[in-house]
Amino acid sequence: MSSVTCRDIFEAVYVLVKKSVYKSFDSVSVKSRSVQESTSVDEDLSMSATTDPKTETNINARETLETLTETVKESLERADEDEAVADIRRETEEKFPFAMGAVCADLGELDRLYREAKGLDAQEEFSAFAIDIEDDFPLSARFAHPCALYIGSMALIDVDENMSDALYERYAKNVALIEREIPFASSATAEKYPY
Repeated sequence: MSSVTCRDIFEAVYVLVKKSVYKSFDSVSVKSRSVQESTSVDEDLSMSATTDPKTETNINARETLETLTETVKESLERADEDEAVADIRRETEEKFPFAMGAVCADLGELDRLYREAKGLDAQEEFSAFAIDIEDDFPLSARFAHPCALYIGSMALIDVDENMSDALYERYAKNVALIEREIPFASSATAEKYPY
């Protein structure tokens, strides 16, 4: 067994997912802010022509109200953002055992070859269906990073497709790098991860 636990990998996955979710919220916030700023500039230009003291009082009250509204909106966006991250953490934690089982089953043969090449202990039996989040990581520690990338990719598939694709590509590249460390890796694995 490696010194890595499935919980360690889950926490790494959560960091990847959280960054992606915050990034998507930030891009939405930036777009909405730029729309609000362009609208307020247009309003300022149209209102600056008036010099009536009553109108200026109304403008100051409106500016105060707009600032207050913007502050409330930002607070609500942050609450939505935090709620979205919490929801994704729950979903990822629920799906994690199955994703971990799938990726470990997929990489099990390569891990066996890696262990032989490096003179490590033989791989212990594990469930290809599901691996509990509190279990030890069943593959060599060298496979922890690619597994986190794979599970992160699966967790983000419905949230951020571009990030999901990028993580999967990094996963495949990492697996190909491990394969290059093994002098007698099978050609079937090389076809699977061509990077």
